[in-house]
Amino acid sequence: MKRLIALVVLLFVIALGLGFAAVNTEIITVHFYIGDLNAPVSLVIVIAIAFGALLGILASLGVVLSTRLETSSLRKRVNLCEREVKNLRELPFKDQ
Repeated sequence: MKRLIALVVLLFVIALGLGFAAVNTEIITVHFYIGDLNAPVSLVIVIAIAFGALLGILASLGVVLSTRLETSSLRKRVNLCEREVKNLRELPFKDQ
C-alpha cells in the first residue's frame, strides 16, 4: 500500500513538473563569473533545486556518518553487557 501511495505521489509530482516546464519555455540568460548559460526557465529552476539538494545532502553527511559510528559503538557495548549478564546468570548460586 505504501508503494502504491508513493507511486501516485511520484506520478503527481512528475505531472506537475511537466506542466511547469510546458508553461515556462522562455529562454533566459544566467551570467556566471566564467561564462553565460542560455536555457529555459524551467531547466534553470530544476538545476538550482538539484544543486541545493546536493548541497543539503553533503552538509548533513557528517552528522549521519558520526551518528552511524556512535550507533555501532553502542551496539557493541550492548552486546558486551548482554554477554556479561548471561554469564552472571549462569554462575551457580551459593547459600550462606
